[in-house]
Amino acid sequence: MRSLIHKNSEEYRAIGPVTGTVASGLRVDLFLARYYPFHSRSGWKEACQRRELLVDGRPVRASHRLRGGEQLSIYHPLTAEPEVDDRIAVLGEMNGVIAVYKPGNLPMHESGEFRRRTFAAMLAAQCGPEWHPVHRLDRETSGILICAECPKLRMSLSKLFESQQVDKRYLAIVQGVVPWTDQSLVGALAPDPTASRPRYLVDNAIGLPARSDCQVLERAAAATLVEVRPRTGRTNQIRVHLAWAGHPLVGDKVYHSNPEVYAAYHRGGDSAQVRQLAGFSRHALHAASIRFAHPKCDGEFVASSPLPSDLQKLWHDFQNRSE
Repeated sequence: MRSLIHKNSEEYRAIGPVTGTVASGLRVDLFLARYYPFHSRSGWKEACQRRELLVDGRPVRASHRLRGGEQLSIYHPLTAEPEVDDRIAVLGEMNGVIAVYKPGNLPMHESGEFRRRTFAAMLAAQCGPEWHPVHRLDRETSGILICAECPKLRMSLSKLFESQQVDKRYLAIVQGVVPWTDQSLVGALAPDPTASRPRYLVDNAIGLPARSDCQVLERAAAATLVEVRPRTGRTNQIRVHLAWAGHPLVGDKVYHSNPEVYAAYHRGGDSAQVRQLAGFSRHALHAASIRFAHPKCDGEFVASSPLPSDLQKLWHDFQNRSE
């Protein structure tokens, strides 16, 4: 049995904030499986058996009943984190603002299985701890992220994003042959109450307004290359809208047209089997360009990033299949 490390050691990480009233009376393994499903309930039981799950710094059994107000922590050395693509690169800089390329297999911040192999950690290591991203991309989305070096500038940029004064363009490879050339996908987004992992759907009754303007760039026999300009910035917006339109992203495990893909993803996580079912190793979405008026000077900040090699190969494969 692995010996315990002090609860303040870097080898432990907190699991979310302190527990609230929803945890009161629940077994710790049940609570974790319900609210932190990156492990199954049996996985959380095994962590308790290995004395790697701490409640307020002490190991507990899986049957331990929570009261609320406790801090949960888990033993999580760097070697336990999945491999990521760490090849971030600065694409441009202007008066305290930089555009940084994020690869397609890199989470933004600490969450789930990821603690130190994140974009935020790599940005701090490469550019300095004063730099922080202004917005976010999904873990599997590649492309441009805007970062700023001071809180005041980050706040100004955030206001530009919120007021829709930033022109963002994405490239997406979607399933099937899209019949239209140009289309504005307008549908309010709300959390899917039936989903076991975070997922969104179009619900115009209770959702938040969202609009994605799409233009077909090229078609193949079984897929289409689409440029998308999101006019709002909702979570998963492009992925949800394209799936709602009947053309989900190739490789999207959450919004795939086959519900078995999402079910397998929920059971086994991002496994090789799930990737094979989804048709690609990640969802085929790339943040290709961005343009906005710099809040600190009169100039315009512009950055672009071509389709990365993995998505280029994917698209060429579809083109060859059509030929």
